[in-house]
Amino acid sequence: MRFWLKLIPFLLLSGCTHRNIETISVKGSDTEVNLVLQLAEAYMDTDPEVSVNVTGGGSGVGIAGLLNGRIDVANSSREINEHEYQLAKERHIAIESFVFAADALAIICHPSVSLDSLTINDLGKIFSGEIQNWPQLAATTASFPCMVVKAIPALLCISGSGYWARIMRPASNK
Repeated sequence: MRFWLKLIPFLLLSGCTHRNIETISVKGSDTEVNLVLQLAEAYMDTDPEVSVNVTGGGSGVGIAGLLNGRIDVANSSREINEHEYQLAKERHIAIESFVFAADALAIICHPSVSLDSLTINDLGKIFSGEIQNWPQLAATTASFPCMVVKAIPALLCISGSGYWARIMRPASNK
């Protein structure tokens, strides 16, 4: 019992030492979230007075959070559009944008397909279903495996909406 009585004042006093830890909230691109988490952890290792909270949700969610004053940093795998810049200006938010990483999308065909390149327009037609077999691209007589079409939702999640928008925009806008 005496041990606990001696320990209580120590515990009470140790609770009185309050450290001011700055918290930075980052939200945005699911494409970038793992990289940003690693960068945040490395930064927090160098400065224990800072806590960096990183969450995904998508580029648009991050930019909206920044414009609504809910987060400190938005990470985006796409450029900020004119409407978002206008909202920032109206809300007196200075947007400073810079590229800190680059990502890529690779489309790989089986060696039996005698095709050495695809255009963005070709990809858009393949994923929209307009092109359904290789002969439509003058490559071979082989048809597309079903899994290519079924993989489209996974492609959306992995590559982010920036790639998807560039691939799927109408041919007249390319």
